[in-house]
Amino acid sequence: MGKAAEGEGVAEGEQERSDHLLRELFEANPDPAAFLNRDHRVVWANRALARAFGCRREELEGRFCYEVFHKRDSPLGGCPHSLLLADGKEHVDEIHIETLGALYWLSATPVYGKSGEVLGSLHVARDVSAYKALEAALQRATDEVAEQATARVADVASQQLRREIEHLDQVSRMAQLSAALAHELNQPLAAMHCNALAAGKLLEKSPPDLAEARAALADIVTCAKRAGEVMSRTKALFKGEALQVQPVRMRPLVEGVVKLLRQDIALAGAEVTCGVAEELPEIVGDPVQLQQVLINLIRNALEAVRQRGAGDRRVAVTAEPLGASKVRLCLEDNGPGISEEMREMVFLPFFTEKSDGMGMGLAISRQIVKRHGGTLTVGRAAGGGARLEVLLPVGGAVAAP
Repeated sequence: MGKAAEGEGVAEGEQERSDHLLRELFEANPDPAAFLNRDHRVVWANRALARAFGCRREELEGRFCYEVFHKRDSPLGGCPHSLLLADGKEHVDEIHIETLGALYWLSATPVYGKSGEVLGSLHVARDVSAYKALEAALQRATDEVAEQATARVADVASQQLRREIEHLDQVSRMAQLSAALAHELNQPLAAMHCNALAAGKLLEKSPPDLAEARAALADIVTCAKRAGEVMSRTKALFKGEALQVQPVRMRPLVEGVVKLLRQDIALAGAEVTCGVAEELPEIVGDPVQLQQVLINLIRNALEAVRQRGAGDRRVAVTAEPLGASKVRLCLEDNGPGISEEMREMVFLPFFTEKSDGMGMGLAISRQIVKRHGGTLTVGRAAGGGARLEVLLPVGGAVAAP
């Protein structure tokens, strides 16, 4: 009896630690999040959600979600939580939350009990109002450029027309640069935000966990430095400046990016595997830009596999030599894939099928790979998802600006 009771006590302790860790991760999420039960009631609300409403969590917990978010007495038609309870699958939508007065990208992920029953859903919301405003502004600028060009073609002399076209090209480049910077800086800024929240939580402990807090603050410094590097490299890319090249080893590059994206991977509920050949020749290139290519490809894959059920979201990254002159970097996912007729369109600036996307990630990535003398193509993975393949020359045949 004594040993049995002792075993039960250990199990209960492990469960308490697991529940505590889950709650800590839930609280550390910089985006508003809530756990809803089958009755549409808010069971848990994290700090970010309470901060968005300007109230305490306790004022949200226990209330109906449609009452909190939409001031209604019944669920909305097409409510992601209602759909999830009906089919047990994850649902993603773009919803205007009336009580917050903003447009949000909302994901509802099922939460299962020990017997496999759906207990409710985890809702995570991201404010995409700024992205949508920027997208609309860029579209207006593009439309204005097109209208001006059309109006002037008929009555402007060839020399004046050339000057106008150069000016319009500059405006277009500035629009693309603005969108590119917004896209590429999103990841390091989000990581800084999350680390700042984690550091604050660690310092609130009694006693404060100073070692872990210092580590979180060190990560903030690293992310800030990376944000600066990404900004300068992106500007240099659009200005056609020479690359800052050096020998690059693929294994540390791939492993470093996967580590950098560990929070994105956890939030997506995905499994990311890496297979980098042992005897892989070095390439010569800009490590920051090559890292950004892989970040964009993995983040796109994580978005794609969200359409799969929980526990069945897989992304594989491999790197291997291709003959003696090239290195092949492949990324495959088990998402819905990309149709053949769309496989070139996805590389066009501002082209996107995502409600909160900016359509710049793949366009920037192909441009970077091309500057390194390589190619970036998309195809079909063996399991039906997308396969993106990067070929880079050994020794770094960097293209001229």
